[in-house]
Amino acid sequence: MRSPIVDNNTISQKTQEKPQEKMDLENIVMDISRLLTSRQNLNIESILGKLAQAVSVNRCYIFEFKKNYKVMNNTYTWCSVNQAFREKEKLQNINSEIFNWWINKLRKREIIIINDITVLPNKVNSQKNILKLEGIKALLVIPLYNDVKLVGFLGFEDTEKTRDWSKENIKLLEIVGDMIIRYWQRKKQERQLFKTNKILEESIDSIVSTLSYVTGIRDPYTADHEKRVAILAETIAQKLNLSPARCKTIRIASLLHDIGKIKIPAELLTNPGNLTELEYKIIQQHPETGFELLKNAKINRTIKKIVLQHHERLDGSGYPFGLTKKMILKETMIIAVADVVEAMSSHRPYRPALGIEAALEEINKHKGKKYNAEVVEKCTMIFANNKDFFTSNLTPDKLRT
Repeated sequence: MRSPIVDNNTISQKTQEKPQEKMDLENIVMDISRLLTSRQNLNIESILGKLAQAVSVNRCYIFEFKKNYKVMNNTYTWCSVNQAFREKEKLQNINSEIFNWWINKLRKREIIIINDITVLPNKVNSQKNILKLEGIKALLVIPLYNDVKLVGFLGFEDTEKTRDWSKENIKLLEIVGDMIIRYWQRKKQERQLFKTNKILEESIDSIVSTLSYVTGIRDPYTADHEKRVAILAETIAQKLNLSPARCKTIRIASLLHDIGKIKIPAELLTNPGNLTELEYKIIQQHPETGFELLKNAKINRTIKKIVLQHHERLDGSGYPFGLTKKMILKETMIIAVADVVEAMSSHRPYRPALGIEAALEEINKHKGKKYNAEVVEKCTMIFANNKDFFTSNLTPDKLRT
């Protein structure tokens, strides 16, 4: 339990506090509690302002300790309209040794209650002079602990009058201080998690690009094909209002969907003539081969399933398993349409490009049978609005990335 440090004018047991003021503070504390436990981003300064106005002080702030308490930084500040406070930039990297007296108290979980600055003991004259220069008459400082570690303090200053700090108010302010530090630490953890996830995403993107590049070395048609499919499939997903996370999954899966062709002899992939039945069966193994290559990789399981399913069709006529509608992922249905449209509209070693009109005719002919009707409609709409979709979205620079 925290025990307060009090100057010679200890907290008056006969403090005359208006019942309405206490009720206002309790209501504000309840409102702040609801805000701080929500998932929304909050303006800490505005919360400090509500607290300061509730207890009738001119300044309220939070400082954070750094470098094993040797340095402290001002992170949040609120001042009343008629008050000035030094710019935040000038309140960074402050030498904590100047305030050793009260930092030692805070590290013992003690609240610093100063009803009148002028009666501070002589041993803290240096601190007293600093407080006087700032025009402070009375001061309340509440330590902020993250579990067992002191991480900062919550301060309240009155620059107009000395005062007796209410025990009830101090208790409520302690509670708010605990809630603020928990919110503050949670936000720090979320920012750190965001950075970590970003690094992981960049790593995955790098791995995907490398794999796509390796595939491209053996078969340039496959490499550019995957990039075009990725652009079209992601655009279709966006038109279908899928979440950003699902759109990204579709993009990555598109870039990897033909990765299994790495194990197919290059002469089969670039053969300008007709394939034998055996050669065609070998090529049809690439979805399973791709799945096996990615099976132990630490990437989204949905991506692996898409690679395995991308040649399946709603009516069961696809391969390798002849899956039907309910067994095929929506993401796979999107990539399947993008895959067919890109393949038919582009040049291949064994035939010239058939053109986008022929590709759209193919998917519309089998709409609702082989291909998801909604996906086909969105894909058709994309090219109706921009017949040069591939050339306008896939510049040489984009194809190289």
